[in-house]
Amino acid sequence: MRIRELNEKLYSLLLIGSFFSLILQSAQADPSFHSFEHNNSKAVLVDFKKALYEVVIDFNKKTSFVNSSIKFEQKEKGHPIFDLSNHVFEARLEGQEVKTPEISSPDGATKFRIINKVTSPGEHVLNVKNDIDEFTQRIDFSGGEANLAMWLSDLSDREFLEIFVPSNFEFDQYKMTFKFTIIGTNIEHEVYSNGKVTKSKNSFIIEFPDYFNSSSPYIHLTPSDIYLEEKTTFESTCGRKVGVTIYSPTLEVIEETKNSIQSIISELEEKIAPWPHESLLINVYEGGGGMEYAGATETGIEALKHEIIHSYFARGVMPADGKSSWIDEAITEWMENGYKQFKSPCSQSAECSLEINSLDNFTRHTTLFYHEGEQFIGYLDLKFADKGGMIPFLSHFFKKYKFKTVTTEVFKLELESYFDEDLEPIFRNYVY
Repeated sequence: MRIRELNEKLYSLLLIGSFFSLILQSAQADPSFHSFEHNNSKAVLVDFKKALYEVVIDFNKKTSFVNSSIKFEQKEKGHPIFDLSNHVFEARLEGQEVKTPEISSPDGATKFRIINKVTSPGEHVLNVKNDIDEFTQRIDFSGGEANLAMWLSDLSDREFLEIFVPSNFEFDQYKMTFKFTIIGTNIEHEVYSNGKVTKSKNSFIIEFPDYFNSSSPYIHLTPSDIYLEEKTTFESTCGRKVGVTIYSPTLEVIEETKNSIQSIISELEEKIAPWPHESLLINVYEGGGGMEYAGATETGIEALKHEIIHSYFARGVMPADGKSSWIDEAITEWMENGYKQFKSPCSQSAECSLEINSLDNFTRHTTLFYHEGEQFIGYLDLKFADKGGMIPFLSHFFKKYKFKTVTTEVFKLELESYFDEDLEPIFRNYVY
């Protein structure tokens, strides 16, 4: 009887473990928003498979535009949705002209585009020609110079890749290729990017890996003589030599950056994991502020460490939606500020809950929970100090979800699994 009871208990534990594993897998890239009713049908989320973006800058005609070809798959019948905040000249689905009007999300949190045709489940090809007026403000058509920074922002709505080209929401990862063609100028240009760049005179092909999403790519097209540049390498703990490119208008800032990055990356590799990206690209300037990309940053020297940490948490392990973006900011702030421990999840001067459930489901930008999130991570570090604290967990979490998207629920379930404790009350009181 004892053996039988033991086997039954073991079997039950295995079932529970398998069920828990399935929960983690199913929650992994499921954003907080879903398809919704629209015009007697549905507006449906789609899965981009690959996208080709052909950017043409013609100094003779004084025009600039993008031709895009996107292969996507949809799982349910309805109107496919995607996003592009610039003006659309024309759009075709399977070669037939379609309209792509902007509509609001059901909760009114954001806008995006919808194809005015009900399509069936399966793979489809969308072609779009659009203006790049965000670019044209930086093109000197009379002087033959294009200084086009495809810089993104996570602090405002619709400020990722959809500023420039048709793209999908952050939960979707897909292979992207950009082709830049510059016509009618003899001025030589250069591209700084975190993709693989192939150059032929004033034409560039940039290829990005299939784990990139709409917040990953860094592209900066500029005349070749604008910036100072220095290339160096560091040896990762995995034995790989990683190339580093630093560029700036100021030599002193380049030198300061070069002297800082080795210690920053050594700390991250010791505590979390070897450098995850192919290389490191840094556009640096005086002061603070900045923006993170996958293995790249555009940053003030004062924010350098913050933005490099984000290549692990934000652009290594990536939020699936705006309601999950607090995770990477919380971790980054906590690590940047010295891994402080806190006795309480919130301070007297801060709200005692992040209240992410008060955010609209279609929220697409980072909510400003920097200090509150940092204190929550520091509280967990103290709470689980006898089990090693948060650093071993974050290393485990990063290695498991590297180059994947995650949600708040995934983060919670992984914490519960790792520390073997129910954290529902804590998350309900201080996060949700």
